[in-house]
Amino acid sequence: MTTAHTPLPRLRRIRWYVGGLSLLLGVVVVLLGLRGVQDIVEPRKIIVLVAEIDGPDSARSTVSDNVVAMLRLSLAGVGDVEVRRLGRVLTVQDGRPAARMWGERQNARVVLWGRYYRTASTVALELEAELLAWPKMIPLSAAKDYVVSAVLAEPDHFTVQQILAEERGVFEALVEGLTRYEGADYPEAVQRLGAALNQAPGSVVSQVVLVRGNAWLLSGEADLAIADYTDALELSPADAAAYTNLGVAFAVQGKQRLAINQYDRALALGSSQPAAYINRGTAYAVGGDHQKAVEEYNRALQVDPEDATAYLDRGVSYAILADHRRALTDFNRSLRINPKQATAYLNRGLSYAALQDYRRAVADYSRALEIDPRSARAYYHRGVAYAFQDKNQEAIDDFSRAIQIDPRYADAFRDRGVTHLVVGKSDKAIEDASRAIEIDPNDARAYFNRGVAHIVQGDPQRGADDLNKVLEISHDPALRKQTQDELSRMRRE
Repeated sequence: MTTAHTPLPRLRRIRWYVGGLSLLLGVVVVLLGLRGVQDIVEPRKIIVLVAEIDGPDSARSTVSDNVVAMLRLSLAGVGDVEVRRLGRVLTVQDGRPAARMWGERQNARVVLWGRYYRTASTVALELEAELLAWPKMIPLSAAKDYVVSAVLAEPDHFTVQQILAEERGVFEALVEGLTRYEGADYPEAVQRLGAALNQAPGSVVSQVVLVRGNAWLLSGEADLAIADYTDALELSPADAAAYTNLGVAFAVQGKQRLAINQYDRALALGSSQPAAYINRGTAYAVGGDHQKAVEEYNRALQVDPEDATAYLDRGVSYAILADHRRALTDFNRSLRINPKQATAYLNRGLSYAALQDYRRAVADYSRALEIDPRSARAYYHRGVAYAFQDKNQEAIDDFSRAIQIDPRYADAFRDRGVTHLVVGKSDKAIEDASRAIEIDPNDARAYFNRGVAHIVQGDPQRGADDLNKVLEISHDPALRKQTQDELSRMRRE
């Protein structure tokens, strides 16, 4: 039985309720599990830019040819990677600033340069690697589905010595590991970085261990990441970056107090990077103390007034404190600095939705999807915004896309069911609400929605059972009152 002939006023009353309480998420604090929204999606192609290797004689071109050939052979199986020659020497005097400048000009993620020395029987290489990618982020949910980003510290420079005649030396293994890391192939990055560690000189071991820890954490293996960060600290006890990332790993495990302790240690070591302040702010935000979180983000911005993540995360705290105008200002600043952040568009869309500007909310969710087409959360929230504009088919389509990407997305099932109910398909509404309850048996709104659908179908007993279940499991005063009102109405009828 469907609701095709249900009187319009009745449907309008249901629509108002589910719109006001079901489609808007309650306060939830969860780890996104790295599958929700990627903070920054880098260009797919990875450019490894190789400068001509400097040296004491006219054989520079031959040495450079050999280095490029080794790298191309080593990286042949690493996805969409281009080993590109810069065509000029970068000397010691030019230094790292020149390497980074040329890398930025050519959109390279890795820049390689260096020099060689001749001995009686060999050519010794001293090679430098610069990493130019945006820092990696770990998304965490603060509340009301806003996403904050913890920042992973990572080395931006490596120096390695090896003999040119060596077969697959440490440099090739390291560059392959770093390239796979930058290409988000984290399991393979772990393997290649491990191979580099077997050959790496002591001067870079702690750096490689730190990056491997990041790869473990980005693969969802927090325990293994913690082991690597701990090893990095044993090798280099004053490494503020290792303490920072150890804190992020604890935050991923929900251990916010332990996380804050690690950030405190990083800052006590005199870290000049804003990451520890930002991450300490995210720990406070996830714990619900947004005033303290704002204070930490302010400190990060004193260190670096152009830090996009600090603006992004401070905007989230302002939004949760219901100061959406200031939140929008911070999201705008973050996107001005780095327009590639899917999370920033998602968060700004949520603030527009909170201000009932659903047209702009839809536009921002769509921009998030352009950057990260696999974002189930962006599809879900765009569906919510469509539903508030009475664009029910568009809403159903977006909820369905979210479910296709994440088959256990309980909110998407629940709110697709709501929208089915609004358009008169109570059978599908019950089916979707039931699926939401299977995934999350404590979803009181799903029970409410299924109860209403049963009532609309003419089955008041099942409807009452579901509504009584709401009263049993919900502590939300507004939801409980609405449920009691519905049960009272049923008794009167």
